[in-house]
Amino acid sequence: MLDGAKTLTKAVTAVWGRFAVIQRCQVHKQRNVLAHVPEKHPAQTLQQLRAAYHDAALDLLRKTARWPDKLSPDATASLREGLAETLTVVRRKLPDR
Repeated sequence: MLDGAKTLTKAVTAVWGRFAVIQRCQVHKQRNVLAHVPEKHPAQTLQQLRAAYHDAALDLLRKTARWPDKLSPDATASLREGLAETLTVVRRKLPDR
């Protein structure tokens, strides 16, 4: 589980090679996106993000990434960066703990 730091990703990949499995922290991703959303839209944005993560739906996350583009290109860029890695654990159907 990484917070998105490129140096950490590089280090994990250097050690584990093709066996490296990286999960980006969904909480960090949500916080980063919400930091760029205008004050009157965080609740709706957070609701969409949580629904997409709950469903492990990459397509829904991509759709969600288009919505804040009109509100904040920075929020969209933050969401799109490392998007698939925020679903690694869920998509592999690993237990919560």
